[in-house]
Amino acid sequence: MSDYVIVEGSSIRDAIEKALEKLNCSRDEVNYQVLEHRASGFLGLGEKHVKLKVWKKLHIKEREEQEEVEKNREKLAEAEAISEKLDGYFTIDYRSDGVFLKIVPPKGDGAEVAFDDIKSYIVNKHIKDVDFNKVREAVEENFYEEIKIAEAQEEYKEDAKFEVEITKDKMKAYGILIPPAGGGKWLNEDEALSIIKEKGIVHGVKIDVVNRLIQKKQCNERFLIAEGDYPVHGKDAEIKFYFERNKKNVPVLLEDGRVDFRNLNLIENVTKGKLLASKIPVEKGVPGKNVFGEEIPPKEGRDFNLPVGKNVEVSEDGLNCFAGIDGQVLYIGGKINVYPVFEVAGDVDTSTGNIDFLGSVIVRGSVREGFKVKAEGDVEVYGTVEGAEIIAGGNIVLYRGIQGRDKGLLRAQGNIFAKYIEHSKIEAKGDVVAGDAIMHSIVNAGKRVEVGGKKGLIVGGIVRAGDEISAKTIGSSMATTTIIEVGINPIIKQNYLKTKEKLDRLEKDYIKTKEAVELLKKLESVGKLTHDKKYMLEKLYNTLNHLEKQLELSKKEIDIMREEVDEIDKGRVKALNKIFPGVSVTIGSATMKVRDDLVNVLLFKADEQIKIGSCV
Repeated sequence: MSDYVIVEGSSIRDAIEKALEKLNCSRDEVNYQVLEHRASGFLGLGEKHVKLKVWKKLHIKEREEQEEVEKNREKLAEAEAISEKLDGYFTIDYRSDGVFLKIVPPKGDGAEVAFDDIKSYIVNKHIKDVDFNKVREAVEENFYEEIKIAEAQEEYKEDAKFEVEITKDKMKAYGILIPPAGGGKWLNEDEALSIIKEKGIVHGVKIDVVNRLIQKKQCNERFLIAEGDYPVHGKDAEIKFYFERNKKNVPVLLEDGRVDFRNLNLIENVTKGKLLASKIPVEKGVPGKNVFGEEIPPKEGRDFNLPVGKNVEVSEDGLNCFAGIDGQVLYIGGKINVYPVFEVAGDVDTSTGNIDFLGSVIVRGSVREGFKVKAEGDVEVYGTVEGAEIIAGGNIVLYRGIQGRDKGLLRAQGNIFAKYIEHSKIEAKGDVVAGDAIMHSIVNAGKRVEVGGKKGLIVGGIVRAGDEISAKTIGSSMATTTIIEVGINPIIKQNYLKTKEKLDRLEKDYIKTKEAVELLKKLESVGKLTHDKKYMLEKLYNTLNHLEKQLELSKKEIDIMREEVDEIDKGRVKALNKIFPGVSVTIGSATMKVRDDLVNVLLFKADEQIKIGSCV
């Protein structure tokens, strides 16, 4: 029946009555629309005619359903299209008179059932003695009736499985639930936990995870079902220092271009009994445990004593050290030392003779030509140094400078500071800092050479540094031969090669010893180890232990030195003003002869060549 009717009558009431009769409902159940309403005769006084469209009102539920259909009309159209394109499928039925196959045809443009799909299913279901020729024939001829493909047999069923994987380090175990096949039985929680136990997993089992994946049947996913406890490794002992170990006091550049050498504060004086360092004891490690319940030993922290040197006292518990005398505290050669301070009120000359002091030396005057000052600590000279030698276990500070007259020598295990350096030989493991100029001298610095002040001049001689050479001007307008070398620290490289050679020898000895131990162990296992050989085996075990410790120490040493060697070739040269022709610059293995003025430049090595950049 249509949802609406078109009716005509002499009035609206007459038309509606006709519509109600056709729609078989009451007046309250319909709505209407006037399609036509006219009257004949003069002034519309004649016969009247009405045409209506009348339809049933929808109930709320019907209206909502209709609105839902309208809203999802596109989805319905897609679903209808799907229903017109359905792939074929097949069923397998196990009966008392045989196993039967029925192929269901596709609809519309759907795909036909493939023989390989049926065969794969049959193989997986372990159906025996199947007539595959009959199956192929049914597929190729599109035979859609039921056919017998094998004699009667029980349907193959496979219960669910619970597979367990254990990581190589035995610290984690994963579980995978494999679903049952052919109506097989599912596992319960207790069965899964029993399988885990059978694998030897007894520690760190995540029972809640196992229960959840069994209950929710989370199949073919890998879940962490057990995890061991990792060992907590011990911590090395630590040393806390209460003084400045590595002073890097650099002279301050004043506004007028001069350099202030008077406020370096290099000497740190301490009184007897002053706390110099404390030791934070080593922390022991906590053993771990793998999923098999086996204990995993931790790596124990390294213990060491306070690095005590001269005139330093240690507390009874070995955890604190104090100054044993009044003097200057210095950290030299990895040791804490307190040196007395020796002060010369005037010059070092015939009135004092040479000075050799087991502490620090302060000279208020000058060091005259031909005299020597040697100190285990720092040396400070307020006057000039004239063709003299100064050797220090710490730093050397010349508040004025050195006029070496090709005889002067400054050698320091730390840094060297001087207002100027002329015609001298300078050696420092750390930095060499000149406040005004380095002229016609041989300078070797383990780290940096820096020349500031108004002139900031390096001219003549040879200046070498491990990391960087920085000045305002290098060379002169007279093309004075000046050799600049950076990125070269022959002492470090030589020590590295020596240690590397030692490590190689230790590794070879270790391998040979281990092979001999393995051979003797084989003889021991078959009862052919003589008394002499037993003694040899014990001796070789001790040798192995000794070599292992040496190897460990050498490897740590080589790792530290390798970082230093890697820094070679990374040096650079800075000239804030100019580098003149006549200067030769070597960075690592690359050399460049300067033939034209280089203004405000930064020289560095890249691609085995010296490159020129800007200082700004």
